[in-house]
Amino acid sequence: FNMGAAYQAMGNHDRGIDCYQSAITIDPNYADAYNNMGNAFKDKGEFLEAIKSYKKAVIIKPDYAESFCNMGVAFQENGDLKPALVSYRQALSLKPNFAEAHNNLGNALKDSGEFESAIASYKRAIDIRPNYAEAYSNLGVSYQSRGDTALAMRYYNCALEKDSDYAEAYNNLANALRIKGDGNGAIANYKKCLKLKPEYS
Repeated sequence: FNMGAAYQAMGNHDRGIDCYQSAITIDPNYADAYNNMGNAFKDKGEFLEAIKSYKKAVIIKPDYAESFCNMGVAFQENGDLKPALVSYRQALSLKPNFAEAHNNLGNALKDSGEFESAIASYKRAIDIRPNYAEAYSNLGVSYQSRGDTALAMRYYNCALEKDSDYAEAYNNLANALRIKGDGNGAIANYKKCLKLKPEYS
């Protein structure tokens, strides 16, 4: 299991999966190994295999909130919003103060067009974790999708106050500035984003 985690941290997901499989062969009820194997499949973009692994993890350990949350991400990445919402809500029923699950639920609600509910989820995530830069940025995206660019910019700036190396927040702020007609401000922030994340197409 630990070797699998080490390979996974190096980005070698296939070797990680092999190690988790070996751990499961030794201990078929190793829920953490199934969960981590799901993460490795998810990182490879093999979302259906990831979901299978997470489902095995929660069968073994029905109160495994983190695995339900991870399953929600895999469903969402695969374009299946309804089961993603169910998974996030299951995670939160087990662990109500799970900030990541509130943030991820907000993402699924936003993608479903339920902006008010998404905003409530992001605010809950921030209440639990006040320095949660990703939730601030996502909150900004929801306000921008609703047409409130000024409020969106406020939350993008909050995200950058919490994490000055958050490339996505610079990109989101640049989009808002472009909408407001501030081309120079937009370009400056796109450049900051690309300096941090050169592969950001």
